[in-house]
Amino acid sequence: MSRRRPGEVGEPVSQFSGFQLMYLAEGEVLRYSPDESDLLATERKVAALWKVIERARDAGDWRPRPSRLCDWCNHKALCPEFGGTPPPLPESARALEVLPSHQEAIPEPSLPEP
Repeated sequence: MSRRRPGEVGEPVSQFSGFQLMYLAEGEVLRYSPDESDLLATERKVAALWKVIERARDAGDWRPRPSRLCDWCNHKALCPEFGGTPPPLPESARALEVLPSHQEAIPEPSLPEP
């Protein structure tokens, strides 16, 4: 199974055994070892989300998404939802491409034969 580190397209990560979540109060440990199709699906979702972020950056369109979390937010003064004005995006951020565009390097997951 091929796994990649951030910024390393196609280079395998050895010794990866999965994730674990420890509930200290109950002493319970939950483990999850994703298979290749899980990892590729997550990678595609992150790549799609990144494209949305890039489009918002390019258009300068940062729409608020109000939720119950707004009650705890420290940025209401900058949020249009609360009458604030967000600061302009620095020009250096507009030209910056943080993640290389490598969609062509992400293979489609193979499905098991029926």
